[in-house]
Amino acid sequence: MKFLISLKLLIQANLLKRNPLLYLILKIFLMVIKVILYKDFYFPIPIDYIQEVAQHILKSIIFPQKIIHNQRNHLNGSLSCIHSSQLVFKT
Repeated sequence: MKFLISLKLLIQANLLKRNPLLYLILKIFLMVIKVILYKDFYFPIPIDYIQEVAQHILKSIIFPQKIIHNQRNHLNGSLSCIHSSQLVFKT
């Protein structure tokens, strides 16, 4: 429960000014988590996985300028750098 409260406060305080689209996406994600936690609702994805994804999103919000190094380019074997804001979550 503390995790949801801290995620909600961070979303409201920090994200609305910087990235309104990500704010909307995380707001919807938070509402889905609340539905899963408070209702007797069957959801095929475990709660632990959802919280792990939410923590990953939270870290990318807190450290948006962090650069992830040592990502291999499979075409030519060269090193490339990916900005954390370019990461895409696939479901």
